[in-house]
Amino acid sequence: MDESTLYISDVRPTPRQVWKKPIGSLSAQGLSPMKTKDCKETTDPYCVAKYEVKSGSGTRTITESFSPKWNEQYMWEVYDPCTVITLGVFDNCQTMEQKLIQE
Repeated sequence: MDESTLYISDVRPTPRQVWKKPIGSLSAQGLSPMKTKDCKETTDPYCVAKYEVKSGSGTRTITESFSPKWNEQYMWEVYDPCTVITLGVFDNCQTMEQKLIQE
């Protein structure tokens, strides 16, 4: 062996199916209006991907869009091929307040 048995440089799981897997939030379509702005219904969606209870990642907010396109990718260490990944799409209700503060 090239390295000591007390030291392991490759700590990945043996089966390839549980190595790092790319997970992405591409887009959403047909979202419901969540608020009224300037007399028209709108939504400011963002997506959250959660891997088990340990880690989560959120996309950027796409303002005033019922069909947002995020095209964002995440990488997590996957230790079990039967792991559950939860995706949720939410409305960012703070964007209107943030715009008012910035102006």
